[in-house]
Amino acid sequence: MPSKSRHFRLSALTLGTVALVGTGLVATSGTTLAASSSVKPVVAGAPYLALGDSIVFGYRESNNNPAPDYSNAANFKGYPEDIAAALGLDLTNASCPGETTSSMIDKNAASNGCENSYDASSGQQVPVGYRKAYPLHTSYKGSQLSFAEHFLKQHPGTRLVTLTIGANDGFLCQKQTSDGCISEFGDLQTKLKKNLQTIFKGIRGTGYKGRAGLYEVMALSPELRRMILRGASVVEIRDQAVSEGMLTLRMDGMKKIERGITTLEEVVKETAE
Repeated sequence: MPSKSRHFRLSALTLGTVALVGTGLVATSGTTLAASSSVKPVVAGAPYLALGDSIVFGYRESNNNPAPDYSNAANFKGYPEDIAAALGLDLTNASCPGETTSSMIDKNAASNGCENSYDASSGQQVPVGYRKAYPLHTSYKGSQLSFAEHFLKQHPGTRLVTLTIGANDGFLCQKQTSDGCISEFGDLQTKLKKNLQTIFKGIRGTGYKGRAGLYEVMALSPELRRMILRGASVVEIRDQAVSEGMLTLRMDGMKKIERGITTLEEVVKETAE
């Protein structure tokens, strides 16, 4: 694992996603932190490990045209295939449609259709999932995290690891609760944070040195909804979100500076308004 004195350089790539959880809009944005010059850069022919859920897998619904062939994983292409083609990387896509942060760690934990599914009639998880019925891009027996850890130890030359995970935790919470996960949202965020820490620790524990990230997450509270409806400015909305506990990209960057992950100069440069 990288020592606390190792610094990571911020890249200029900024990503943004929006997910609907219950009736609350959760807006997230992030800036990737690229490895410093002491870490080998991504080069053509190097191994690339893609982890995550249906977005990574390239899953398509049965009513798509043309209809997907679930018996053939090659019929599905997500963003990792585009990245691998553009950079000339040797892709291993270990994603699973319906994976949650919990089931990524423990395949017996509740998922939203990967290893198991929620049955509304019984209010229980049932052993019906994509992974049991159809092939994945990459076959493995244990959890996705266990596979990732094993892969990285066996392929020390891996230059890129991507991860997209978490939306299914929200979707599953919607199904399991009477109010669409509104009252449980705080507990959901706590669980996501804990599980992501476990996932990142597992990946980094293999000795993999690469990207970190800055993230900004805004949960739409009743007050924020009222402000949006009355046409409040972006600055007013952000100020209110911060007062409710949201960390901006720069605030997240400052925390990473304190932990020795990056430098003040890089955070200021890459989080400038």
